Amino acid sequence: MANPDSLVQVLLNLMSNAREACQHHPASVITVRTRFASGIQVHAGPGGKPLRLPIELRVTDNGPGIDPALRDHIFEPFVTGKKNGQGLGLALVQKLVREMNGRITHDRDEARGQTHFRIHLPVAGSVPS
Repeated sequence: MANPDSLVQVLLNLMSNAREACQHHPASVITVRTRFASGIQVHAGPGGKPLRLPIELRVTDNGPGIDPALRDHIFEPFVTGKKNGQGLGLALVQKLVREMNGRITHDRDEARGQTHFRIHLPVAGSVPS
């Protein structure tokens, strides 16, 4: 059910960001994974039916991570930690993911030195038309 063009745009943006984050790391690693995560669901608002989001796409990199002061705001327009960034890429990513009835999150695993961006999407036929 995902829009193929939007999904490609989302993944290109996340992988490009990961590449930039790792550019000065001597042993850069960027991983893209998929999995079926059966327990994830969101509520569509007050009285709304829960929507299952079992399809997970994850982009992981071992760059230095996002500035802790920006972590809670990275999906907002014009928020960036890049010298020449405009702060529109992740805002667009979030918009595209939401248009596909999905959700995007990020977290930092300091012990492993990894940043994860996770996209959760519904299974075809699970979203009412």
